Amino acid sequence: MRRIISAVLTVMLLALPGITSLRAQEAGFTIPDGWVVSPQNDKARGEPGYRIRHPNTGLELVYVPPGSFMMGSTKAEVQYAIEQFGADAGRLAAEQPAHEVQLSAYWIGRTEVTVGQWRQVMGEMPPPDDQGNDWNKLGEEHPVLWITWREAVQFCEKLGLRLPTEAEWEYAARGPERYIFPWGNEWDEQKCCNGHNQGVGFRTFPVGSFPEGASWCGALDMAGNLWEWCADWYDGEYYSKSPRLNPQGPAEEDLTGPWKLKVARGGSYGSDGPHNFRTSYRVIGMPDARRFGYGFRCAR
Repeated sequence: MRRIISAVLTVMLLALPGITSLRAQEAGFTIPDGWVVSPQNDKARGEPGYRIRHPNTGLELVYVPPGSFMMGSTKAEVQYAIEQFGADAGRLAAEQPAHEVQLSAYWIGRTEVTVGQWRQVMGEMPPPDDQGNDWNKLGEEHPVLWITWREAVQFCEKLGLRLPTEAEWEYAARGPERYIFPWGNEWDEQKCCNGHNQGVGFRTFPVGSFPEGASWCGALDMAGNLWEWCADWYDGEYYSKSPRLNPQGPAEEDLTGPWKLKVARGGSYGSDGPHNFRTSYRVIGMPDARRFGYGFRCAR
């Protein structure tokens, strides 16, 4: 009789919405080998924003549960960006059409990779520019910049990580609510490092300096500080043919034209105009080129 009662109670508990949701969050949830729970973690297992830490470098990842969202922008949203934020219609064409994307669970960097983390993993810093300027002299906690897409990939691989796909980056930035900016739908230049709110030397801030600008999953600086390299090759028409499940971007061999480019997201310390910091905005760069305002965060 006790077994029967226990079984009935178990079924009843699992039928409760909160319990079902918790079990769904924990389903398939695992902490990668070699990583530990962050001492600052305040989330339950399987919740968005659950923090883990790489013990050697201090690099932190936050958990993004499986989910779906409408990626890109509708015609109405593009028009709103043009009217409210001064965006250029031609530059926003690549955000269309809005399309549904479904993602498996993944981890993404809580912040951009720092100068100190880069130095520890790679051993040496990016070289000065042609005028002898060192773009990474502001401090160990500032985001590393002046690195190529291929160098960012090499850093990730040394830690068993990778760059986020465009879809993963956008979902981590805007969430299922599809916020215009990581923190919501209203522009606030005080919630990120931008052209009107720069750090020391009119450059970056140390990573994580804008906690009020955090995204729904606890990722910081997804607007401002640096443009962030994504894994995907760029195709301005990819959204019209993107697969629904875990899109990886176009294949390199399918690209046409004289240049093969990679995508970056998020806006930088030198970006003016709110449209640059919209969670759906896309910019591009050559994978072997060094860019002043480009950095990255890792994913797994």
